[in-house]
Amino acid sequence: MKSILTTLSIACAVSVGFAVTSAIAQNTLFTPGDLVLCFQQEGGSNTVYARIGSAALKFRGAAAGPNAVNRLRFQTIGAELVDAFGPDWASDPSIYVGASAVWGTSAINKSLQDGDPQRTLYITKPRIAVGTIGQPNSDAWNLTGTSSTDFTNAASGIFQQNDVLETLYSTAVAESPVADSQIDDQNPFLAAGIQGAAMNNTLPGGIQQVGSATSFGTFGAAGGVEFALDLYRVLAREDVVGQVTGTGTVGQGTYEGTITVDNLGRISFIATAPVIGVEQPVGTGLVDNTSKTSFGTVSIGSSVTKTYTITNKGNLTLSLRSFVLNGANAANFIVTAPSTPTALAPGASTTFDIMFQPMSLRTSNAAIHIVNTDLSQNAFDIKLTGFGAP
Repeated sequence: MKSILTTLSIACAVSVGFAVTSAIAQNTLFTPGDLVLCFQQEGGSNTVYARIGSAALKFRGAAAGPNAVNRLRFQTIGAELVDAFGPDWASDPSIYVGASAVWGTSAINKSLQDGDPQRTLYITKPRIAVGTIGQPNSDAWNLTGTSSTDFTNAASGIFQQNDVLETLYSTAVAESPVADSQIDDQNPFLAAGIQGAAMNNTLPGGIQQVGSATSFGTFGAAGGVEFALDLYRVLAREDVVGQVTGTGTVGQGTYEGTITVDNLGRISFIATAPVIGVEQPVGTGLVDNTSKTSFGTVSIGSSVTKTYTITNKGNLTLSLRSFVLNGANAANFIVTAPSTPTALAPGASTTFDIMFQPMSLRTSNAAIHIVNTDLSQNAFDIKLTGFGAP
């Protein structure tokens, strides 16, 4: 009912020729295809739109680009969020945040915009936990088997929602009363605290993440954040000449990066990241700051050597900066490592050795710290222990 009244009110404004409507209907800060963060408060009277850049040129990155680069705190919308939802918005568990973009809704036209066919959906899913920076922590959008009509409906829903920013406002960030906004219409609730399917009832579970009274966690270089949204690109077709392809399967989303919002309303985007993996022996993964290597009992004058394998499991070059050995009995351990800095391309590996050579009849404890450019495991710490015997 609200959307009908809204449509009628807009139509009436246009029919009587209000100068303000024609002036702000040409929002030069928004173009279809731009990615828009949308905030709503369940049961509240306001929503917030925030245009954060071209989806294809700024956020198509990890899988289907790469155009995207990591951007930290590139836009701040804290003032608008405070104005719309009050000073405690960051700890309000009734606020929901999502992002979406689409530039066209035609199922027939084969035109492209920046390599994207019409009905290319950019849609978010909430991260379940902080997880590994540079990798998704949500189930990828999988719309395989979705009908062409449903793709059109989904694209139309995104277009209808974000078009409000172009037709009713002249700014990149706008506080919109729910009477004008489409955010609450396109991201509805089935019941209190339970979101229904978004964008004309075509995206099960919705695209938004619900806030909480506490921080979501520390997200790599973005620091402490309140919201973390995995962004997916979903293609409705893979047959347009010149398009930027996806998985090869229509409807199977590709992860393009993660959008975060901190408690000051600062927005960050992390599309790529190096991820260090350490194994000893090969096939047995070690856990940063938890795993311990035991060299067993070794006679004085003898030694035992263990080989470690380092692999870059991320999608950006990993740099190994240094290997630092310390601890109470560090003198009983000898590290043989690659010269630093050493660059590992995604998927590449290298090895280093640690030799335990006890000099006294006692337990020896030390630690190796692998200083590297992983955003969340820097340094990678491994405990070492061994016993010297006669």
